[in-house]
Amino acid sequence: MTIGIKKKVLIVENQFLQFKAIHYLLNKAGFEIFPDENSFKEFLDGVRICLNTRYTPIRQNKYWNKILGKTIEYNPDIIIIDHILVGSHEAEDGIDLAIKFRKYNVKQPFIFFSRTDINNIDICDRLPKVLPKSRWIVKGYSGADILEPIFFEKKVIPEIEALLDSNLGNEQTSTLIDSSKLLRLKDKLAGLEKTRKLLETNVNRYRNEIIIESDLAIKIKLEYKLEEFKAELEKVEAEIDEIEKQINDGA
Repeated sequence: MTIGIKKKVLIVENQFLQFKAIHYLLNKAGFEIFPDENSFKEFLDGVRICLNTRYTPIRQNKYWNKILGKTIEYNPDIIIIDHILVGSHEAEDGIDLAIKFRKYNVKQPFIFFSRTDINNIDICDRLPKVLPKSRWIVKGYSGADILEPIFFEKKVIPEIEALLDSNLGNEQTSTLIDSSKLLRLKDKLAGLEKTRKLLETNVNRYRNEIIIESDLAIKIKLEYKLEEFKAELEKVEAEIDEIEKQINDGA
């Protein structure tokens, strides 16, 4: 790790006492950390909602955009993620969260904390989706279920430093810029999809009115309006196609 430059760590840990222990040990080792104790609850509540399938997809996406936005804003050098973040077998977990980040072209290294060994079949199946630049660390506990400081200092800190040393210096900045652009494109696409549905509704309505209208003058006016809506719909669909192409190409 470069001397004199504080590296930034994003912690995604659902248990506050564990978070405090990790935060303290990272701070002691000279790292900058997000979230802090004041913003922990808001950030982790957002993570839980976006991973918990009992919430509607609309609400999940809303909180996912907030989590992604905060990650982009903080611009971490490395991300530490707890394996189990929601107390439900039906909820997604830390690997799923990392996969979401990867889909948005976030390529920062990940360190996963877990009680589960990496040789677990489910982990072996899914972990390659967030490779390369990730490590799986089985937690080391004291009797009070708090991370052992010696374990963290001897095992975790060296892993963090090794990942940071192997990470290309300019990769992170370009990754976050790309992620920010992708987020804006997806927001714009969602707005255009709503506009397209409204225009399609109007096109169908005017077509039906033209069919049943017997007055020629009124029918001509309706046909004129129909053509206006169809032209606008074509423009919106072309814009949607272009944005989808940019998203698929990774912005």
